[in-house]
Amino acid sequence: MSRYWMQRCLFDHLRELEKIDNDRPADKVETDGYELTDAERTALDRADVGALYELGVHPVLINAFCRQMGWKRADYAVLFPEGEAERMRHNQEVRWLTS
Repeated sequence: MSRYWMQRCLFDHLRELEKIDNDRPADKVETDGYELTDAERTALDRADVGALYELGVHPVLINAFCRQMGWKRADYAVLFPEGEAERMRHNQEVRWLTS
């Protein structure tokens, strides 16, 4: 069930960033109140895209998170484990890699 909490935490963070009066930096995810493992909390605290992917965060959430930080696809595709972005692109698993 921990993957749910990690994705929920990131989803809530992204919704918070959409608020007009929000002044939180995009890479500062608030992890208090979520049932996360130490590895999950560390990945979120460090905005470690590769670790988030390996821990099971859906690529669409990762895409939105990276875009909020002002990164373009080429900036963060290299943060996935070696060859993973190319494998996903080749298998057409995620639309954000092909659009």
